Amino acid sequence: MMTCFPGPRRIAASALFAALALAATIATDAAADTRVIVINSADDSISLIDPRTYAETARVPIGREPHHLMPTPDGRDLLVANAAGNELVVTDPRTGAIRKRLPGIPDPYQLAYSPDRRWFVTAGLRLNRIDVYEADGLKPVKRLPIDSMPSHIAFTPDSKLACRAATRSPRSTSPCRLSPGRCRSASSPPGCS
Repeated sequence: MMTCFPGPRRIAASALFAALALAATIATDAAADTRVIVINSADDSISLIDPRTYAETARVPIGREPHHLMPTPDGRDLLVANAAGNELVVTDPRTGAIRKRLPGIPDPYQLAYSPDRRWFVTAGLRLNRIDVYEADGLKPVKRLPIDSMPSHIAFTPDSKLACRAATRSPRSTSPCRLSPGRCRSASSPPGCS
């Protein structure tokens, strides 16, 4: 049995490991090019940090309310989710330079690729929904209403179920089947159609 969000300590540990994995992902072969990227939501920017000195080496204006970031599956780009700007910003993970903007992604508070790289999913915190896209081309596939403020997403290893955490819900986690079939809502039980 899979536990999507097992508890506060494991969630904090998972976040730490994710941050370390992100730092490792954006590292190049040359140690001098290694950077850690930090989101400054209140400042609408990202900072590049030298992990050896902890000094900010660059600050890049990124857009309205960036909340989460993640590398693309191939590691070539870093996606920044601008929740209030309703867009994803594609950046160079080594320099922070903006490569392009992808508008029309409503309230992308948190984002994730499925392990099989077929799905790209965003949690719309203020819109109370999960949006599912085909990962290749970001074609919208499903919009799943959530009872209250979906904040984070995780997948089963086979990419068939996405689990979400809701900030203000009596049912803090629930699964949703991505393929095959469809869900009436993200709180529907596994196997819904």
